[in-house]
Amino acid sequence: MFYRKRNREFSKYGAWSKKIEYIDVQILERKMTDEQLSFAFEQIPKGRDTGGEFRTALLPQHAALNGFSSDHLPYEDNRVRLHPSATNPHGYINASHITMTVGSTQRFYVVAMVGEGRAAVGGACSCGGACALVWQCAWQVGAALLARLGPAPHYLPADNATKDFGKFQVSCGTSSRTTWGASVRVRVRNGARARDLWHVHYAKWPNNKTVPDDVDDFLAFLSEMNSLRLASEAEALGCGGALGGALQAAAPLLVCCPAGAGRSGTALAADVLHDILDNNQELDIPRTISMLHQQRANLIQNVHQYKFLHQLLLQYLKQSRLI
Repeated sequence: MFYRKRNREFSKYGAWSKKIEYIDVQILERKMTDEQLSFAFEQIPKGRDTGGEFRTALLPQHAALNGFSSDHLPYEDNRVRLHPSATNPHGYINASHITMTVGSTQRFYVVAMVGEGRAAVGGACSCGGACALVWQCAWQVGAALLARLGPAPHYLPADNATKDFGKFQVSCGTSSRTTWGASVRVRVRNGARARDLWHVHYAKWPNNKTVPDDVDDFLAFLSEMNSLRLASEAEALGCGGALGGALQAAAPLLVCCPAGAGRSGTALAADVLHDILDNNQELDIPRTISMLHQQRANLIQNVHQYKFLHQLLLQYLKQSRLI
């Protein structure tokens, strides 16, 4: 329900909800006091009130894939279901399908928990097989872009190297490095078939930080994600015509971090909110986060990340000169 006052709208969560042409930076900045943001964030549901079943996620054999924690689990009805195998009979990975509608367009995402495996004796990884699950997930959902936030991705080979992860052979090109991380072209082989995708890594959000230090760096990361996604769609259109372009547009953006929430949730929410602004749709940050939380609980973990989203949007609007 929305309440209109002086030609501006307020959502039931107490945050501004206005068309982009009415956004006033000074008003938004005044709404960004810690007290007001804390109140607004506390009103946002952190997950589902009903229907929040975690049946497969809570099976004891999946504890390691959940980081031995029950804080961030996929709901049963929208968890990513990998093809079962002898070692993974339930096809489990701690990952959720997320769908958001902006205007008349649907946006598809997969959010995954991918921990911090380390190289072990013999070149193996301490992740317990999670590396292979990442590539199985990317292959199965048809992702053309994989985004990682946090520590270096242990599932990614070194530049110009090839490595086997289960039945998948992964080869990396030469990374393009920036102040905030890197992006690289990756080829994934599954038997006789091969696919190319992009990998982008935001490295400036370490485990000891609630949010990144630099808003501009994070905006640059989001811009790179969007550019690579558009490049993938254009490439598919060139190779497969209209059908290929349509299929690529429906391919989900796969986002991962050690918790499968927080860092990845902030990136996902920022991507959706930027899309809302770019398409001149009604901006309602709490409602957008609430819709995300209905699909994966606690994607935005705390008020600091909630405030950071506001800072991102304000800076994005200033840079875009839309106000």
